[in-house]
Formats: sequence, C-alpha cells, structure tokens
Amino acid sequence: MKVEEVKELPKEEVKQPEPEPVIEEPLPEPVRGLVTVKYNHYKEKFPIVDGVLQESDIDEQYCFSSVFKGNYQCLIREEKDKSRMYFPKVPDGSKAWMGLEVDGVYIVEIEEDNEAEAERRKNAKPIQFYKPEDKIKQNGRINGITA
Repeated sequence: MKVEEVKELPKEEVKQPEPEPVIEEPLPEPVRGLVTVKYNHYKEKFPIVDGVLQESDIDEQYCFSSVFKGNYQCLIREEKDKSRMYFPKVPDGSKAWMGLEVDGVYIVEIEEDNEAEAERRKNAKPIQFYKPEDKIKQNGRINGITA
C-alpha cells in the first residue's frame, strides 16, 4: 500500500476590516466661578469648578474642623430655599458638593456629632459669676439699677 502525499491546500487569507481612526474630541473647558457662602455672620466667596464646591476650601476659611469635634457634617443649601433642600455630596466620597451655580448665594449649616456634643456637655463647667460681696458700693443709684 502506497501512502499518498497529502498536499496542504492554500489557506484563504481572512481580511480584517481596517480600524476606523479614533478622533479625540477636545475636553470642554471647566466652568470656573465664585459662590458666596454664609455662615452665621460670615459671608465669603469660594471657588467652584464645574458646579463643585470643596469642603476643604470652606474649612480653611471658617475653621469648622477646629471648632466641631467628632463626625460632624457640613450641609449646603441655597439661601432663598425655604424647603431647606441640601445639595448632594459628590458620589466619589470626596468632601465636596455638586450642582452649585456660579455667583449663587448659599448657606452652610453644621450638624454636630451627638456623641461629641454629649461628651462636651458632660465635661463643661457651670458659669460662675464673680460678685465679691465686700466690694459692693453702698450707693443708692447703683443699688437701684442692679435691683
């Protein structure tokens, strides 16, 4: 028995479609501006980029982290919003708010940590007024006013 030689058939070349050229569109310029943030009697301007306000910018000016202890929260709302709807934080976990408008006026409110506030109240000393009895002047007008 004779073994026949097996000839390989030529493979068909599979044509790959040529990839379309990727055209990169330029990124839009970030929208930068200032907003006014009020707290108590303070009223300062802070920078925003694309409607995002950083909590660190406010803390640098108003020093909330030095005053409030524990896990306090800063909340931002529009000044004229009677329903007290607060702006949401950026979902990536950074301490920033989104959705603010350039030249807007906003109010920052602080929600204190209940445990830290309870600890502060527990350790607080009562206020003592100084009134030395031996130095009270015996003057009719002064005694009448203070009475």
